[in-house]
Amino acid sequence: MAPLPSNLRRELERNIIQARKIAEQGSREAIEALTVHEGKRGSHVTSEADIALRNHLRAHARQIGDRRNSQSGVQAIGRLVQECAYEHWHRMIFARFLAENSLLVEPESQVAVSLEDVEELARDEGIDRWTLAGQYAQQSLPAIFRPDDPLLKVQLPREIRLQLDGLLDELPRETFLADDSLGWVYQFWQSAEKERVNRAGDKITGETLSAVTQLFTEHYMVLFLLHNTLGAWYAGKVLAQRPDLAASAKSENELREALRLTEAGGYDFEYLRFVRTSESEPTALAAGSTDDDNNAEPAGPWRPMGGTFDGWPKRAAELKVLDPCCGSGHFLVAAFELLVRLRMHEEGLSVDAAVDAVIQDNLFGLELDPRCTQIAAFNVAVAAWKLTGPRPLPAMKNIACTGLSVGVPREQWMKALESDGTTNLKFYFGQLYDMFSNASTLGSLINPNRFLGSHTLKKEDMDRLFRSLEAVIGSDPTTSPEQHELGVAAQGLAKAAELLAAHYHLVLTNVPYLGRGKHDTILKEHIDTYYDRGKADLGTAFLLRCFEFSQKNCAISVVSPQNWWFLTSYSQLREWCLTETSFLVLATLGEEAWQAFADRGPVATLSVIVSREPTPNEVSFGINALPCRTIDEKMHCLGTVQLSVILQSDLLHNPDHIITVEEVIKGTLLSRYADALQGVSPADFPHYGRCFWEISLGGDWKPWQSAVEQTKPYGGRSLALWWNSDLDAAFTAGKGGFAVCGNQMASSGVT
Repeated sequence: MAPLPSNLRRELERNIIQARKIAEQGSREAIEALTVHEGKRGSHVTSEADIALRNHLRAHARQIGDRRNSQSGVQAIGRLVQECAYEHWHRMIFARFLAENSLLVEPESQVAVSLEDVEELARDEGIDRWTLAGQYAQQSLPAIFRPDDPLLKVQLPREIRLQLDGLLDELPRETFLADDSLGWVYQFWQSAEKERVNRAGDKITGETLSAVTQLFTEHYMVLFLLHNTLGAWYAGKVLAQRPDLAASAKSENELREALRLTEAGGYDFEYLRFVRTSESEPTALAAGSTDDDNNAEPAGPWRPMGGTFDGWPKRAAELKVLDPCCGSGHFLVAAFELLVRLRMHEEGLSVDAAVDAVIQDNLFGLELDPRCTQIAAFNVAVAAWKLTGPRPLPAMKNIACTGLSVGVPREQWMKALESDGTTNLKFYFGQLYDMFSNASTLGSLINPNRFLGSHTLKKEDMDRLFRSLEAVIGSDPTTSPEQHELGVAAQGLAKAAELLAAHYHLVLTNVPYLGRGKHDTILKEHIDTYYDRGKADLGTAFLLRCFEFSQKNCAISVVSPQNWWFLTSYSQLREWCLTETSFLVLATLGEEAWQAFADRGPVATLSVIVSREPTPNEVSFGINALPCRTIDEKMHCLGTVQLSVILQSDLLHNPDHIITVEEVIKGTLLSRYADALQGVSPADFPHYGRCFWEISLGGDWKPWQSAVEQTKPYGGRSLALWWNSDLDAAFTAGKGGFAVCGNQMASSGVT
């Protein structure tokens, strides 16, 4: 993968933040010119097309959550403006992505055209090139850009279009050739909103949740989890057929080279790790260990560190892979690229047939934000076209938005979506409304299996439901804009409900991070009711939801913060996980694992867990990349470092069930002899603390030994504490609520 260099990433961020401001300004001007926000249509809005567009925009605004005053008819347009700006800018930027990768197709000739070709064609039609390129992209990607989308019929002011054209032209070509650029596009579109929301300090609602929780997942994290699940499954099958290779290979690199897929340009498993099995036990020795280590018996044949996933189907054609928080589609694209080659390898399919088969059968994505769903689908389409060239693709119906707004009262919903009179279809219509009434906040946390009771989402019922919805949003000229928009929303909700109720063989994702203190009432009540063990953070609630998605004996593979491994507030969650599930792989990466943070981000961990009870001798393998200070060092560590062998039962018996990536050392715990109360923690360091070179030691300034960031021969001796006579007197008198350790004053018995 060719990642976007940091200098171009910063340029892209500045560009997109500016583009959002300009696009929203232009969208507001254009929408207000149609008097969408006013109770009565403006006298200048007279053409049939403008009147129809105004009515459609007002209906769409209500559908996405903008409220209308029932008495005055005044219509809020805040969300409508944001969505309009997004659609126009991203149609342009998607077009340039296609053009720079030789994937932009002229619809009539079905021939890929360059930017120079587009410019000449645009001159002939009397429009600017990016408008024309956007129209080409829209026709090539009907599943991504709705053909009937009223927002793309809005004409932005000419000066706004020119400014957006200029911003798009400023971006260097290399930006559109990097494999991770599309992921950064959405991250940067939301960055200003994320900063504003965090600065405000308010509870996070459905309107702000996507902006706050979006975090670009590093490619090496995605590959590590994918290679040690899907790659391990493939490796297990090959080694079972080639016991000679499992027994004779001298190293992990030799195994990786032997397992390399040659189809469609080839595929390497650079992060796939292996262990040698012991001849006398079902457990395993860490990779790199020798026959003499710990007086061990001679090591047996190699096996994948992640196991062989015996609960999965034997053929790639039958695998179902889900990312329930798919964002811009990073996990989906990586899984797609591997699954295409696996199906070519196993079934002898052509690359075109394999691409279509994976999109239709294997790959599933869910996302709270419809804009992310759009980018994810576009990302998969670009990945497909890089393999096959531009060509029609199957509809990406398995990538769905779980955060679509219902937007109307239940009675109006049921009336507008009258079915063919069959009771079970009416039931589904009602259940769709109830399930998704808070979808903009809950998203993939919604589990339809709780709502449906004895009913199930049978395929024949879903097919009839879709036919009914298609009739609602069809070409019937008598269909009102409100009914049409409700039909579009209901069709999306029905597909999301189908995917939310299904089960999958591999669930892999980067969970959204949001502490409980930021949860609004809707989110807090839902998590308290269904995911109480994980309620301290949205991420751990999602961890539990991932287990609901997973079939029995199948796997979840997640990026998550490390705090749930050790904080007391997650003790019940750890106990449940260690008792009811099997940990296969644990890796901790640290704060420096992210490009998205200039300094330090969340302490990241990678986990592969199987949804089955652990055996008494269940073994996990651990990787500690915390000491590595750069991302490159962490990447190298994941692929080469000596693995720790951890007995899961030892983790369960750790104090507070703490999860570690190191082998648990058995013996008497230090807690039997000492209490650890608190480290160095003055109430106000900027007032009471200094570095010794800032002041003159002596008098009220006392040397103060502090902690160090890493073990070193000499450290923690650079600070001084202002210990004045008032503090000394208060301490001596037992007042002030503080304690001093390591000082002769502690001889009074206060510690």
